[in-house]
Amino acid sequence: MALIRYFGQIAEATGCTREKVCIANINLKDLMDRLNEQYGLERFQKQIAVNQVLVNPNKTYLIKDSDEIVILPPYAGG
Repeated sequence: MALIRYFGQIAEATGCTREKVCIANINLKDLMDRLNEQYGLERFQKQIAVNQVLVNPNKTYLIKDSDEIVILPPYAGG
């Protein structure tokens, strides 16, 4: 099972900070489409990391069962 972690407003929208889901061999874009439908996440600007590496959710990226997906609001460094 893959672990999805949510932060900030996105965690508030989902009602949780993490969830385990069975999503073996699903494309990241398809996963985001599913989460957008379930939680309405399309209204938020967000960044997505897979296994601690920021990724472009519009690119083809195959999620494996052991992956950790983190969805967080954009942040600025200083």
